[in-house]
Amino acid sequence: MPTQLEVLLDKMKALENELVGELQKQQEEFLKEYSKQLLKYITDAKLKNIITIPFIWGCIIPVALMGITISLY
Repeated sequence: MPTQLEVLLDKMKALENELVGELQKQQEEFLKEYSKQLLKYITDAKLKNIITIPFIWGCIIPVALMGITISLY
């Protein structure tokens, strides 16, 4: 006959599994909604903003390296 501790542990495991399942559902819903909003944001963006993206990202690495160099100096 299972003790009260074993019964409680089984209930905890069942609740944990339920919680994990619910969190996965929430994560999937969030990712779907985020993808829709991101696509809408990109399609609504002006062409000049989209064209500048590679230049902005291309400057991030040199600026970071310069910051590290100055910090080490």
